[in-house]
Amino acid sequence: MDPDAVKLAALIHHCRNDNANLSDLCQRFLDQNPNPDDRAFAAINLVNALTFLERHEDAVATHRAHIEHVMENRPAAEWADTMDISSTSFSWSATDRRDEWLRLFRTVNAGVAPTAENRASRYELCHTAIMVMGGDDGKYAEDIVELTGRMAEIIAEDPDWSERRWAEQRFEQQKVGNAVRSGDPEAVTEAVDAYRSFLEQCDWPDEFVATAYSNLGAIMHWESRDEVAVECFVRAQQDGELDGYGYAWFASASLGNGASRERVTELLAEAGRRLESADALRIFNEDSLLSADADKEDLLNALLEPR
Repeated sequence: MDPDAVKLAALIHHCRNDNANLSDLCQRFLDQNPNPDDRAFAAINLVNALTFLERHEDAVATHRAHIEHVMENRPAAEWADTMDISSTSFSWSATDRRDEWLRLFRTVNAGVAPTAENRASRYELCHTAIMVMGGDDGKYAEDIVELTGRMAEIIAEDPDWSERRWAEQRFEQQKVGNAVRSGDPEAVTEAVDAYRSFLEQCDWPDEFVATAYSNLGAIMHWESRDEVAVECFVRAQQDGELDGYGYAWFASASLGNGASRERVTELLAEAGRRLESADALRIFNEDSLLSADADKEDLLNALLEPR
């Protein structure tokens, strides 16, 4: 099995969502004992394929073995790449092993030898850990603050870092998340204002900025700050970067912000054009504003009518 051919086949399987054949391909390639770089490629792809197949026990076992193999056989500068993809942590949570993942993270993070070449991996490793920690109602609040500070330190290592702007954007967004978890309304307002100010100064393509605004709008909607959410969704809409989920949340935030029924149904219709029926129904039923509205049948019809 030629490594380049395997990588091309893996890409084809991935594009087809053919995770069964992708997992088989990667396992057979790993059985050949490939070189370290090719081994890492196959191992991470295998973990992700097993996760999508909901073979979570196998995914955890494969990922743990990969992490331990790298730590035992590869230079410490390469360790961060074993855990810096957020999807690889999903099976650990699904099998109630999140704490095990975090213990391994701390071992890896403490042992990584920092270099300019692995700066992005070290940064993403911290960000991934924050995402894993963030869903547990304050259990890891202090760890998250500490890791956010570590992200800032990595950004400051080199003012000319080619990926600095991207890292700063993730950092500013993370500060919004930290403020939300703190439960302090003033802190949330300050963090949101800082994030919006940062985005307005970015010289990125419009669609990149719009996507960031869409994400911020979703966070604000979930926090019942519908006025701010609507402003963010409007900004994202201007550049055409709202997907079906974004339009659905835009509609709900608009409803909560007192928009006309005509405007809400118009946005729901846009969401319906971009969503599968099952996803549209799930979003509607899970949204407390839409599903509790007195005219919810009319709103649901507006969402499903475009099909």
